[in-house]
Amino acid sequence: MTTEAGSSELGEGAGVLVECVRELRGALQPVDAFHMQHDDFARRAEDFAGYLSTALDLLDRHRFVQSYALIRSGFDHWGGRPDHVPG
Repeated sequence: MTTEAGSSELGEGAGVLVECVRELRGALQPVDAFHMQHDDFARRAEDFAGYLSTALDLLDRHRFVQSYALIRSGFDHWGGRPDHVPG
């Protein structure tokens, strides 16, 4: 994925974001107590990373409508769309 100027920074940054989110669950290290809500959040974030990764692949193929639909679906599974996503 590149910008109009041909820069690939956006796609590279998005790829780094996806990898960081995928590793979130493994980074949880209980010290004194384990909080289930943290594990649930990390699991949902990991699932959302799958949506983002696939949406980025679709963007690379210029499948913009499909990518947008997939991201919206990911937000719905995450727990609702943010207010700024048209709907």
